[in-house]
Amino acid sequence: MIVETLSQTPRGSRTRAVSRLASLYGVSEATVWRAAAVGGKKRKRSPQRPSYRDWTRTAVAIAHRAPRPVPLDLAIRAGLESGELPPEAAAMPVATARRIAREELGLRRPKRRSRMRADYPMQAVQIDGSSSEHLVPLRRLESADGDDWLLRLHRRPYAASGYKNKPLGPDRHRVLIYALWDMCTGYIVSRYTVARGEDALGAIDFLCWALEDRDDARAPLCGIPDDLWTDHGPLFKSAAAADLLRRLGIALVNGAPYEKERMGGVERSHRTRWSRFERSLFLRAETELSLGDLNSRLAEFEARENANRPSRTKVAGRTVSRTAAWVALTNGRPTDNPLRRMPENPMRTLTREARRRVDIAGIVRWQGREYEVEAAAAPRFVGRGVIARHGLAADADRDALVIEDLATGERALAHPYRPRAYGDIRSAPATPLERLTEADVVARRTARDVAGADLFDPRRAKAPSGLLSIPARTSDADPLDDPLRSGCYEHLDQAMRALVALYPHRLSPANRAAAAAYLERHRLARSAVVELANRLLGLNRAAR
Repeated sequence: MIVETLSQTPRGSRTRAVSRLASLYGVSEATVWRAAAVGGKKRKRSPQRPSYRDWTRTAVAIAHRAPRPVPLDLAIRAGLESGELPPEAAAMPVATARRIAREELGLRRPKRRSRMRADYPMQAVQIDGSSSEHLVPLRRLESADGDDWLLRLHRRPYAASGYKNKPLGPDRHRVLIYALWDMCTGYIVSRYTVARGEDALGAIDFLCWALEDRDDARAPLCGIPDDLWTDHGPLFKSAAAADLLRRLGIALVNGAPYEKERMGGVERSHRTRWSRFERSLFLRAETELSLGDLNSRLAEFEARENANRPSRTKVAGRTVSRTAAWVALTNGRPTDNPLRRMPENPMRTLTREARRRVDIAGIVRWQGREYEVEAAAAPRFVGRGVIARHGLAADADRDALVIEDLATGERALAHPYRPRAYGDIRSAPATPLERLTEADVVARRTARDVAGADLFDPRRAKAPSGLLSIPARTSDADPLDDPLRSGCYEHLDQAMRALVALYPHRLSPANRAAAAAYLERHRLARSAVVELANRLLGLNRAAR
Protein backbone atom coordinates (compact mmCIF):
# COMPACT_ATOMS: atom_id res chain seq x y z
CA MET A 1 0.00 0.00 0.00
CA ILE A 2 2.91 2.36 0.72
CA VAL A 3 4.48 1.67 -2.68
CA GLU A 4 1.15 2.10 -4.48
CA THR A 5 0.33 5.34 -2.62
CA LEU A 6 3.73 6.98 -3.24
CA SER A 7 3.85 5.88 -6.88
CA GLN A 8 0.61 7.75 -7.48
CA THR A 9 1.70 10.84 -5.55
CA PRO A 10 3.19 13.57 -7.77
CA ARG A 11 6.61 15.02 -7.12
CA GLY A 12 6.57 17.84 -4.57
CA SER A 13 3.88 16.16 -2.46
CA ARG A 14 5.71 12.99 -1.45
CA THR A 15 7.15 14.48 1.75
CA ARG A 16 3.69 15.19 3.16
CA ALA A 17 2.47 11.79 1.97
CA VAL A 18 5.38 10.02 3.69
CA SER A 19 4.67 11.89 6.93
CA ARG A 20 1.02 10.87 6.76
CA LEU A 21 1.85 7.21 6.06
CA ALA A 22 4.39 7.12 8.91
CA SER A 23 1.79 8.32 11.42
CA LEU A 24 -0.78 5.93 9.96
CA TYR A 25 1.38 2.82 10.34
CA GLY A 26 3.21 3.91 13.49
CA VAL A 27 6.73 3.83 11.98
CA SER A 28 9.37 6.41 11.20
CA GLU A 29 9.52 8.33 7.95
CA ALA A 30 12.85 6.68 7.10
CA THR A 31 11.12 3.30 7.29
CA VAL A 32 8.46 4.47 4.83
CA TRP A 33 11.05 5.78 2.36
CA ARG A 34 13.01 2.52 2.65
CA ALA A 35 9.90 0.36 2.17
CA ALA A 36 8.70 2.40 -0.83
CA ALA A 37 11.97 2.37 -2.82
CA VAL A 38 10.52 4.78 -5.35
CA GLY A 39 12.14 7.54 -7.29
CA GLY A 40 14.79 5.41 -8.96
CA LYS A 41 18.53 5.83 -8.69
CA LYS A 42 19.81 9.30 -7.94
CA ARG A 43 21.26 11.12 -10.86
CA LYS A 44 24.91 12.13 -10.54
CA ARG A 45 26.06 15.38 -12.02
CA SER A 46 29.08 15.38 -14.26
CA PRO A 47 32.33 16.57 -12.61
CA GLN A 48 33.20 20.19 -13.28
CA ARG A 49 36.97 19.52 -13.25
CA PRO A 50 37.72 15.98 -14.54
CA SER A 51 41.45 16.62 -14.26
CA TYR A 52 41.14 16.56 -10.44
CA ARG A 53 40.66 12.80 -10.58
CA ASP A 54 43.87 12.18 -12.52
CA TRP A 55 45.84 14.52 -10.26
CA THR A 56 44.47 12.87 -7.14
CA ARG A 57 45.31 9.39 -8.41
CA THR A 58 48.89 10.51 -9.07
CA ALA A 59 49.17 12.14 -5.62
CA VAL A 60 47.88 8.99 -3.88
CA ALA A 61 50.45 6.87 -5.74
CA ILE A 62 53.22 9.23 -4.58
CA ALA A 63 51.93 9.09 -0.98
CA HIS A 64 52.12 5.28 -0.90
CA ARG A 65 55.78 5.13 -1.90
CA ALA A 66 56.62 5.32 1.82
CA PRO A 67 56.18 2.26 4.10
CA ARG A 68 53.14 4.05 5.51
CA PRO A 69 51.41 6.68 3.31
CA VAL A 70 52.45 10.30 3.84
CA PRO A 71 49.78 13.02 4.14
CA LEU A 72 48.12 13.91 0.85
CA ASP A 73 49.11 17.60 0.96
CA LEU A 74 52.80 16.64 1.20
CA ALA A 75 52.33 14.16 -1.66
CA ILE A 76 50.83 16.94 -3.87
CA ARG A 77 53.73 19.25 -3.03
CA ALA A 78 56.23 16.49 -3.87
CA GLY A 79 54.47 15.85 -7.19
CA LEU A 80 54.67 19.54 -8.08
CA GLU A 81 58.39 19.67 -7.32
CA SER A 82 59.17 16.46 -9.22
CA GLY A 83 57.09 17.47 -12.23
CA GLU A 84 54.71 14.52 -11.97
CA LEU A 85 51.87 17.00 -11.44
CA PRO A 86 51.32 20.07 -13.62
CA PRO A 87 51.61 23.54 -12.02
CA GLU A 88 47.80 23.88 -12.27
CA ALA A 89 47.46 21.14 -9.61
CA ALA A 90 48.65 23.61 -6.96
CA ALA A 91 45.19 25.24 -7.13
CA MET A 92 43.40 21.99 -6.31
CA PRO A 93 42.06 22.13 -2.72
CA VAL A 94 43.50 19.41 -0.50
CA ALA A 95 40.06 18.71 1.00
CA THR A 96 38.67 18.10 -2.49
CA ALA A 97 41.52 15.72 -3.28
CA ARG A 98 40.85 13.80 -0.07
CA ARG A 99 37.13 13.55 -0.87
CA ILE A 100 37.81 12.31 -4.40
CA ALA A 101 40.25 9.70 -3.11
CA ARG A 102 37.83 8.56 -0.44
CA GLU A 103 34.45 8.61 -2.15
CA GLU A 104 34.88 8.59 -5.94
CA LEU A 105 38.08 6.62 -6.48
CA GLY A 106 37.86 4.43 -3.38
CA LEU A 107 41.61 4.73 -2.87
CA ARG A 108 41.37 4.91 0.91
CA ARG A 109 42.12 1.54 2.43
CA PRO A 110 39.05 0.45 4.41
CA LYS A 111 39.49 -0.77 7.95
CA ARG A 112 38.92 -4.49 8.14
CA ARG A 113 36.60 -5.57 10.91
CA SER A 114 36.29 -9.29 11.52
CA ARG A 115 34.22 -10.55 14.42
CA MET A 116 36.18 -12.78 16.77
CA ARG A 117 34.38 -15.97 17.64
CA ALA A 118 34.91 -19.36 19.26
CA ASP A 119 33.10 -22.63 18.60
CA TYR A 120 32.41 -23.51 22.24
CA PRO A 121 32.91 -22.00 25.72
CA MET A 122 36.46 -21.93 27.12
CA GLN A 123 37.95 -22.56 23.70
CA ALA A 124 39.47 -19.07 23.86
CA VAL A 125 39.36 -16.45 26.61
CA GLN A 126 40.90 -12.98 26.88
CA ILE A 127 42.53 -11.53 29.99
CA ASP A 128 43.46 -7.91 30.59
CA GLY A 129 44.15 -5.53 33.46
CA SER A 130 43.31 -1.84 33.69
CA SER A 131 43.15 0.95 36.24
CA SER A 132 39.92 2.03 37.90
CA GLU A 133 38.38 5.26 36.65
CA HIS A 134 36.91 6.67 39.88
CA LEU A 135 38.40 4.70 42.80
CA VAL A 136 41.56 5.56 44.72
CA PRO A 137 43.10 3.75 47.73
CA LEU A 138 43.26 5.54 51.09
CA ARG A 139 44.85 3.11 53.56
CA ARG A 140 45.25 -0.57 54.33
CA LEU A 141 42.69 -2.07 56.71
CA GLU A 142 43.28 -4.61 59.44
CA SER A 143 41.86 -7.94 58.24
CA ALA A 144 42.48 -11.65 58.55
CA ASP A 145 44.33 -11.91 55.23
CA GLY A 146 45.80 -8.41 55.34
CA ASP A 147 44.69 -7.60 51.77
CA ASP A 148 41.72 -5.33 52.49
CA TRP A 149 41.86 -1.63 51.72
CA LEU A 150 39.72 1.43 52.31
CA LEU A 151 38.81 3.05 48.98
CA ARG A 152 37.30 6.42 48.10
CA LEU A 153 35.34 7.61 45.09
CA HIS A 154 37.01 10.36 43.08
CA ARG A 155 34.63 12.56 41.11
CA ARG A 156 37.02 13.28 38.29
CA PRO A 157 38.60 10.35 36.45
CA TYR A 158 41.71 9.45 38.37
CA ALA A 159 44.76 10.17 36.20
CA ALA A 160 48.09 8.72 37.33
CA SER A 161 51.36 10.01 35.98
CA GLY A 162 52.73 8.09 33.00
CA TYR A 163 51.16 4.95 31.59
CA LYS A 164 47.97 4.02 33.41
CA ASN A 165 49.08 0.51 34.44
CA LYS A 166 52.79 1.20 34.95
CA PRO A 167 54.00 0.45 38.50
CA LEU A 168 54.13 3.48 40.78
CA GLY A 169 56.88 4.39 43.17
CA PRO A 170 57.35 3.02 46.69
CA ASP A 171 54.43 3.45 49.12
CA ARG A 172 52.10 4.37 46.25
CA HIS A 173 49.21 2.20 45.08
CA ARG A 174 46.36 2.30 42.60
CA VAL A 175 43.11 0.38 42.20
CA LEU A 176 43.37 -2.16 39.36
CA ILE A 177 40.74 -4.32 37.71
CA TYR A 178 41.50 -7.69 36.08
CA ALA A 179 38.91 -9.17 33.72
CA LEU A 180 38.43 -12.49 31.89
CA TRP A 181 36.17 -12.62 28.80
CA ASP A 182 34.89 -15.78 27.10
CA MET A 183 35.05 -15.39 23.33
CA CYS A 184 32.16 -17.78 22.58
CA THR A 185 29.44 -16.42 24.89
CA GLY A 186 30.78 -13.06 26.05
CA TYR A 187 30.68 -14.20 29.70
CA ILE A 188 32.75 -11.85 31.86
CA VAL A 189 34.47 -12.32 35.24
CA SER A 190 36.45 -9.56 36.95
CA ARG A 191 37.89 -8.56 40.30
CA TYR A 192 39.35 -5.40 41.84
CA THR A 193 42.71 -5.32 43.59
CA VAL A 194 45.10 -2.73 45.01
CA ALA A 195 48.72 -2.80 43.86
CA ARG A 196 51.51 -0.55 42.68
CA GLY A 197 50.72 -1.52 39.11
CA GLU A 198 49.88 -4.39 36.81
CA ASP A 199 52.23 -7.33 37.35
CA ALA A 200 52.43 -10.97 36.32
CA LEU A 201 51.84 -12.37 39.82
CA GLY A 202 48.60 -10.40 40.20
CA ALA A 203 47.39 -11.43 36.74
CA ILE A 204 48.08 -15.15 37.21
CA ASP A 205 46.53 -15.06 40.69
CA PHE A 206 43.35 -13.56 39.22
CA LEU A 207 43.35 -16.12 36.41
CA CYS A 208 43.51 -19.04 38.86
CA TRP A 209 40.76 -17.44 40.96
CA ALA A 210 38.51 -16.80 37.95
CA LEU A 211 38.81 -20.39 36.67
CA GLU A 212 38.10 -22.20 39.94
CA ASP A 213 34.74 -23.91 40.50
CA ARG A 214 32.54 -21.83 42.86
CA ASP A 215 29.59 -24.24 42.77
CA ASP A 216 27.28 -21.26 42.15
CA ALA A 217 24.48 -21.36 39.57
CA ARG A 218 24.78 -17.58 39.03
CA ALA A 219 28.53 -17.85 38.33
CA PRO A 220 29.04 -21.14 36.46
CA LEU A 221 32.26 -20.28 34.58
CA CYS A 222 35.07 -22.61 35.60
CA GLY A 223 37.62 -24.98 34.11
CA ILE A 224 40.77 -24.72 32.01
CA PRO A 225 40.54 -22.89 28.64
CA ASP A 226 42.29 -24.08 25.52
CA ASP A 227 43.74 -20.69 24.49
CA LEU A 228 44.45 -17.60 26.59
CA TRP A 229 44.64 -14.33 24.68
CA THR A 230 46.71 -11.54 26.20
CA ASP A 231 48.59 -8.43 25.19
CA HIS A 232 52.32 -7.79 25.58
CA GLY A 233 51.94 -7.04 29.29
CA PRO A 234 53.64 -8.57 32.34
CA LEU A 235 51.73 -11.86 32.04
CA PHE A 236 53.16 -12.48 28.57
CA LYS A 237 56.72 -11.61 29.67
CA SER A 238 56.76 -13.70 32.86
CA ALA A 239 58.68 -16.99 32.65
CA ALA A 240 57.00 -18.29 35.84
CA ALA A 241 53.52 -17.63 34.43
CA ALA A 242 54.45 -19.27 31.12
CA ASP A 243 55.66 -22.37 33.00
CA LEU A 244 52.41 -22.63 35.00
CA LEU A 245 50.27 -22.19 31.86
CA ARG A 246 52.29 -24.87 30.10
CA ARG A 247 51.77 -27.35 32.94
CA LEU A 248 48.05 -26.55 32.98
CA GLY A 249 47.80 -27.15 29.23
CA ILE A 250 46.81 -23.57 28.32
CA ALA A 251 48.19 -22.14 25.07
CA LEU A 252 49.23 -18.49 25.35
CA VAL A 253 48.17 -16.43 22.31
CA ASN A 254 49.41 -12.89 21.70
CA GLY A 255 49.41 -10.53 18.75
CA ALA A 256 51.51 -7.66 17.52
CA PRO A 257 51.87 -4.62 19.80
CA TYR A 258 49.25 -1.86 19.60
CA GLU A 259 46.64 -4.12 17.97
CA LYS A 260 43.77 -3.14 20.22
CA GLU A 261 41.07 -4.61 17.99
CA ARG A 262 42.06 -8.21 18.78
CA MET A 263 41.55 -7.55 22.51
CA GLY A 264 38.37 -5.57 21.94
CA GLY A 265 36.10 -7.96 23.84
CA VAL A 266 37.76 -7.63 27.22
CA GLU A 267 38.65 -3.98 26.60
CA ARG A 268 34.97 -3.21 25.97
CA SER A 269 34.08 -4.80 29.30
CA HIS A 270 36.29 -2.25 31.09
CA ARG A 271 34.31 0.64 29.59
CA THR A 272 31.02 -1.02 30.54
CA ARG A 273 32.24 -1.49 34.09
CA TRP A 274 33.32 2.15 34.39
CA SER A 275 30.06 3.54 33.03
CA ARG A 276 27.52 1.18 34.59
CA PHE A 277 29.15 -0.02 37.80
CA GLU A 278 31.65 2.56 39.05
CA ARG A 279 29.48 5.57 38.25
CA SER A 280 26.52 3.96 40.01
CA LEU A 281 28.57 3.97 43.23
CA PHE A 282 28.10 7.75 43.37
CA LEU A 283 24.39 7.14 44.00
CA ARG A 284 25.26 5.81 47.46
CA ALA A 285 25.29 8.12 50.45
CA GLU A 286 28.87 7.15 51.40
CA THR A 287 31.91 7.93 49.30
CA GLU A 288 34.16 5.35 51.00
CA LEU A 289 34.01 1.56 51.00
CA SER A 290 36.35 -1.35 51.52
CA LEU A 291 37.88 -3.47 48.79
CA GLY A 292 35.95 -6.54 50.00
CA ASP A 293 32.62 -4.71 49.81
CA LEU A 294 33.51 -3.42 46.35
CA ASN A 295 34.23 -6.93 45.03
CA SER A 296 31.01 -8.30 46.55
CA ARG A 297 29.03 -5.58 44.75
CA LEU A 298 30.97 -6.28 41.55
CA ALA A 299 30.06 -9.98 41.76
CA GLU A 300 26.37 -9.07 42.07
CA PHE A 301 26.66 -6.64 39.15
CA GLU A 302 28.27 -9.21 36.87
CA ALA A 303 25.82 -11.94 37.89
CA ARG A 304 22.99 -9.69 36.69
CA GLU A 305 24.85 -8.60 33.56
CA ASN A 306 25.63 -12.19 32.51
CA ALA A 307 22.05 -13.27 33.27
CA ASN A 308 20.44 -10.41 31.30
CA ARG A 309 22.74 -9.67 28.38
CA PRO A 310 22.46 -11.89 25.26
CA SER A 311 25.16 -14.38 24.40
CA ARG A 312 27.39 -13.87 21.37
CA THR A 313 26.52 -17.40 20.20
CA LYS A 314 22.94 -18.65 19.92
CA VAL A 315 21.79 -21.92 21.44
CA ALA A 316 19.73 -24.06 19.03
CA GLY A 317 18.97 -20.92 17.01
CA ARG A 318 17.63 -19.04 20.04
CA THR A 319 19.08 -15.99 21.73
CA VAL A 320 19.68 -16.67 25.42
CA SER A 321 21.67 -15.03 28.19
CA ARG A 322 25.40 -15.43 28.62
CA THR A 323 24.98 -17.59 31.72
CA ALA A 324 22.44 -19.93 30.12
CA ALA A 325 24.47 -20.17 26.91
CA TRP A 326 27.67 -20.98 28.78
CA VAL A 327 26.06 -23.89 30.64
CA ALA A 328 24.13 -25.19 27.61
CA LEU A 329 27.05 -25.04 25.18
CA THR A 330 29.44 -26.53 27.75
CA ASN A 331 27.09 -29.47 28.29
CA GLY A 332 26.87 -29.83 24.52
CA ARG A 333 30.60 -30.42 24.11
CA PRO A 334 31.66 -33.87 22.81
CA THR A 335 32.21 -36.50 25.46
CA ASP A 336 35.78 -37.04 24.26
CA ASN A 337 36.59 -33.36 24.87
CA PRO A 338 35.04 -32.44 28.24
CA LEU A 339 35.84 -29.28 30.14
CA ARG A 340 38.76 -29.92 32.49
CA ARG A 341 38.52 -28.69 36.05
CA MET A 342 41.15 -26.46 37.61
CA PRO A 343 43.57 -28.26 39.96
CA GLU A 344 43.43 -27.31 43.61
CA ASN A 345 45.61 -24.33 44.55
CA PRO A 346 47.76 -24.08 41.38
CA MET A 347 49.39 -20.89 42.71
CA ARG A 348 51.29 -23.08 45.17
CA THR A 349 53.27 -24.52 42.26
CA LEU A 350 54.20 -21.13 40.76
CA THR A 351 57.98 -20.87 40.77
CA ARG A 352 60.96 -18.85 39.70
CA GLU A 353 63.94 -20.85 38.49
CA ALA A 354 67.58 -20.28 37.65
CA ARG A 355 70.65 -22.33 36.83
CA ARG A 356 73.02 -22.63 39.81
CA ARG A 357 75.97 -24.76 40.97
CA VAL A 358 76.34 -26.37 44.40
CA ASP A 359 79.74 -25.56 45.91
CA ILE A 360 81.99 -27.92 47.83
CA ALA A 361 80.28 -27.01 51.13
CA GLY A 362 76.83 -27.85 49.79
CA ILE A 363 75.77 -24.17 49.51
CA VAL A 364 73.52 -22.76 46.76
CA ARG A 365 73.28 -18.98 46.32
CA TRP A 366 69.98 -17.36 45.35
CA GLN A 367 69.42 -13.58 45.14
CA GLY A 368 72.04 -12.70 47.73
CA ARG A 369 71.12 -15.48 50.17
CA GLU A 370 72.82 -18.79 50.89
CA TYR A 371 70.91 -22.07 51.05
CA GLU A 372 72.33 -25.32 52.44
CA VAL A 373 71.39 -28.61 50.77
CA GLU A 374 69.80 -31.05 53.21
CA ALA A 375 72.31 -33.37 54.82
CA ALA A 376 70.91 -36.61 53.37
CA ALA A 377 71.31 -35.44 49.76
CA ALA A 378 74.29 -33.09 50.03
CA PRO A 379 76.97 -35.68 49.04
CA ARG A 380 75.18 -36.35 45.73
CA PHE A 381 74.79 -32.66 44.80
CA VAL A 382 78.22 -31.24 45.73
CA GLY A 383 79.83 -29.66 42.67
CA ARG A 384 76.82 -30.42 40.44
CA GLY A 385 74.91 -28.09 38.15
CA VAL A 386 71.30 -27.77 39.27
CA ILE A 387 68.06 -25.95 38.52
CA ALA A 388 67.08 -23.97 41.62
CA ARG A 389 63.40 -23.21 42.04
CA HIS A 390 61.73 -20.92 44.57
CA GLY A 391 58.00 -20.63 45.14
CA LEU A 392 56.32 -17.29 44.43
CA ALA A 393 53.28 -17.97 46.65
CA ALA A 394 53.42 -16.53 50.17
CA ASP A 395 53.91 -19.66 52.28
CA ALA A 396 56.05 -19.90 55.38
CA ASP A 397 56.65 -23.62 54.77
CA ARG A 398 58.14 -22.88 51.36
CA ASP A 399 61.08 -20.74 52.55
CA ALA A 400 63.43 -23.16 50.85
CA LEU A 401 64.83 -23.94 47.44
CA VAL A 402 64.05 -27.07 45.48
CA ILE A 403 67.12 -28.04 43.49
CA GLU A 404 67.07 -30.49 40.61
CA ASP A 405 70.14 -32.17 39.21
CA LEU A 406 70.51 -31.33 35.52
CA ALA A 407 71.91 -34.76 34.70
CA THR A 408 69.82 -37.17 36.80
CA GLY A 409 66.67 -35.15 37.56
CA GLU A 410 66.93 -35.93 41.29
CA ARG A 411 65.41 -33.30 43.57
CA ALA A 412 66.26 -32.17 47.08
CA LEU A 413 65.58 -29.26 49.43
CA ALA A 414 68.01 -26.48 50.31
CA HIS A 415 67.14 -24.51 53.45
CA PRO A 416 68.43 -21.03 54.39
CA TYR A 417 71.94 -21.36 55.78
CA ARG A 418 72.17 -20.33 59.43
CA PRO A 419 75.71 -20.81 60.81
CA ARG A 420 76.02 -21.62 64.49
CA ALA A 421 77.66 -19.17 66.86
CA TYR A 422 81.20 -19.85 68.01
CA GLY A 423 81.28 -22.20 71.01
CA ASP A 424 77.83 -23.74 70.47
CA ILE A 425 77.56 -27.47 71.01
CA ARG A 426 77.00 -29.11 67.68
CA SER A 427 74.24 -31.40 68.84
CA ALA A 428 71.47 -32.26 66.45
CA PRO A 429 68.34 -30.18 67.11
CA ALA A 430 64.96 -31.79 67.53
CA THR A 431 63.48 -32.98 64.28
CA PRO A 432 60.04 -31.75 63.11
CA LEU A 433 58.64 -35.21 63.87
CA GLU A 434 59.91 -35.10 67.48
CA ARG A 435 58.46 -31.64 68.00
CA LEU A 436 55.13 -32.72 66.49
CA THR A 437 54.99 -35.86 68.64
CA GLU A 438 55.74 -33.89 71.81
CA ALA A 439 53.06 -31.33 70.98
CA ASP A 440 50.59 -34.13 70.28
CA VAL A 441 51.30 -35.76 73.66
CA VAL A 442 50.69 -32.46 75.45
CA ALA A 443 47.46 -31.94 73.51
CA ARG A 444 46.15 -35.39 74.45
CA ARG A 445 46.95 -34.81 78.10
CA THR A 446 44.87 -31.62 78.16
CA ALA A 447 42.09 -32.97 75.94
CA ARG A 448 39.58 -32.91 78.79
CA ASP A 449 39.79 -29.13 78.96
CA VAL A 450 39.04 -28.72 75.26
CA ALA A 451 35.44 -27.94 74.29
CA GLY A 452 33.83 -30.46 71.99
CA ALA A 453 32.47 -29.73 68.54
CA ASP A 454 29.30 -31.29 67.14
CA LEU A 455 30.21 -31.52 63.46
CA PHE A 456 26.99 -33.13 62.27
CA ASP A 457 24.40 -31.06 64.15
CA PRO A 458 21.35 -30.97 61.80
CA ARG A 459 20.33 -27.60 63.21
CA ARG A 460 23.43 -26.06 61.69
CA ALA A 461 22.74 -27.37 58.22
CA LYS A 462 22.15 -24.74 55.60
CA ALA A 463 18.62 -24.28 54.32
CA PRO A 464 18.22 -25.67 50.81
CA SER A 465 18.05 -23.08 48.07
CA GLY A 466 14.90 -22.77 46.00
CA LEU A 467 16.95 -22.31 42.84
CA LEU A 468 17.03 -25.38 40.59
CA SER A 469 20.14 -25.32 38.41
CA ILE A 470 21.78 -27.72 35.99
CA PRO A 471 25.52 -27.80 36.64
CA ALA A 472 27.94 -27.72 33.77
CA ARG A 473 29.39 -31.12 32.90
CA THR A 474 33.09 -31.18 33.70
CA SER A 475 35.76 -33.82 34.08
CA ASP A 476 38.02 -34.33 37.06
CA ALA A 477 41.05 -32.10 37.38
CA ASP A 478 44.21 -33.51 35.85
CA PRO A 479 47.14 -33.91 38.25
CA LEU A 480 49.37 -30.84 38.07
CA ASP A 481 53.11 -31.43 38.05
CA ASP A 482 54.53 -29.54 41.01
CA PRO A 483 58.15 -28.47 40.36
CA LEU A 484 58.54 -27.75 44.09
CA ARG A 485 57.60 -31.28 45.12
CA SER A 486 60.40 -33.00 47.05
CA GLY A 487 60.53 -35.85 49.56
CA CYS A 488 57.25 -37.42 48.38
CA TYR A 489 56.24 -40.86 47.19
CA GLU A 490 55.31 -41.34 43.55
CA HIS A 491 51.90 -42.96 44.18
CA LEU A 492 49.58 -44.01 46.99
CA ASP A 493 50.46 -47.72 46.94
CA GLN A 494 54.10 -46.91 47.56
CA ALA A 495 53.20 -44.64 50.49
CA MET A 496 50.88 -47.27 52.01
CA ARG A 497 53.61 -49.93 51.77
CA ALA A 498 55.98 -47.61 53.60
CA LEU A 499 53.31 -47.06 56.29
CA VAL A 500 52.83 -50.80 56.75
CA ALA A 501 56.59 -51.24 57.11
CA LEU A 502 56.68 -48.64 59.91
CA TYR A 503 53.45 -49.82 61.60
CA PRO A 504 53.42 -53.65 61.64
CA HIS A 505 49.95 -54.03 63.17
CA ARG A 506 46.92 -54.80 61.03
CA LEU A 507 44.63 -51.93 59.99
CA SER A 508 40.89 -52.30 59.63
CA PRO A 509 39.37 -51.37 56.25
CA ALA A 510 37.95 -48.14 57.71
CA ASN A 511 41.30 -47.16 59.26
CA ARG A 512 43.12 -48.06 56.06
CA ALA A 513 40.81 -45.80 54.04
CA ALA A 514 41.28 -42.98 56.56
CA ALA A 515 45.06 -43.40 56.42
CA ALA A 516 44.99 -43.25 52.58
CA ALA A 517 42.90 -40.08 52.67
CA TYR A 518 45.28 -38.52 55.20
CA LEU A 519 48.32 -39.27 53.04
CA GLU A 520 46.64 -37.89 49.91
CA ARG A 521 45.80 -34.66 51.74
CA HIS A 522 49.49 -34.34 52.62
CA ARG A 523 50.47 -35.05 49.02
CA LEU A 524 52.13 -38.42 49.87
CA ALA A 525 54.96 -36.72 51.77
CA ARG A 526 57.47 -39.00 53.47
CA SER A 527 57.25 -36.92 56.64
CA ALA A 528 53.46 -37.47 56.71
CA VAL A 529 53.95 -41.27 56.52
CA VAL A 530 56.40 -41.20 59.44
CA GLU A 531 54.14 -38.89 61.44
CA LEU A 532 51.06 -41.10 60.87
CA ALA A 533 52.99 -44.26 61.78
CA ASN A 534 54.17 -42.69 65.05
CA ARG A 535 50.64 -41.61 65.89
CA LEU A 536 49.29 -45.09 65.28
CA LEU A 537 52.05 -46.64 67.40
CA GLY A 538 51.28 -44.22 70.21
CA LEU A 539 47.58 -45.03 70.06
CA ASN A 540 48.35 -48.73 70.07
CA ARG A 541 50.56 -48.43 73.16
CA ALA A 542 47.92 -46.33 74.95
CA ALA A 543 45.24 -48.92 74.17
CA ARG A 544 47.37 -51.66 75.69
